[in-house]
Amino acid sequence: MALSIIQFRTGACEENSVDHLFARESERKPLLSADEPRNTTKVFGFNVRALREQRGMSRRQLSKLADLDETQISAIEAGLPGWVDLTSIVRIKASLGVTYHDLIGGIV
Repeated sequence: MALSIIQFRTGACEENSVDHLFARESERKPLLSADEPRNTTKVFGFNVRALREQRGMSRRQLSKLADLDETQISAIEAGLPGWVDLTSIVRIKASLGVTYHDLIGGIV
């Protein structure tokens, strides 16, 4: 089961399961902050990363399965604007074997 934004923001998950969500060990700053306005590209990227890691996949493996450049996967997971398009969403969904709801959960 993927970690949802609501679970992350409310702390309704095990503490050790969110260690990978922090930018740097020394900062311990969440990549998604409850104080920030909801940013759809960041939420989508968070979901892709969480689902990929849950399946034990590297970015390289996902990029090969989805026939996308590894740089694009990195940019999508970082929530950078301008990297997500309909084709990449369809390819990522198929490669991860998830539903669209899994990918966009927390956005709509």
